[in-house]
Amino acid sequence: MKAKPDIVKMNWEEFEWTFSLHAPSFEILYEQAIQLWKNKGIKNLVITLSKEGILALTNEGDFLAKAPIQNPVNAAGAGDAVSSTIVWRLSIGEDWKSALKWASAVSAAAVLTRRTGDIHLEDVNKVIKEVKISLLN
Repeated sequence: MKAKPDIVKMNWEEFEWTFSLHAPSFEILYEQAIQLWKNKGIKNLVITLSKEGILALTNEGDFLAKAPIQNPVNAAGAGDAVSSTIVWRLSIGEDWKSALKWASAVSAAAVLTRRTGDIHLEDVNKVIKEVKISLLN
């Protein structure tokens, strides 16, 4: 946090461990995330929530991205898929809403393959049509 990275990304459990917090519900997690985001001066905070989606507190607003629930074959690498896709989409000039939509779809597609870090573009293209992005603030 001292280095002030452009994006801090973690999963729900890592958020609780890192900041010694307990967030038994999304509502409590969101409140805690807002306080930390403001108090720590975090530029953009992304928290993956497994089946609940992706929470992102950004300079463009607070978003909840949610892909349809998949029948996972291998969940390993889904969070890394979120990280890499967000960086990729932002680096080509997309806004946070679009980057999160892609990140949700790629993460959902990642759980459909046996090999960690493997995705099939046809799965991404199918899932992305069903990703919902909500503006929370």
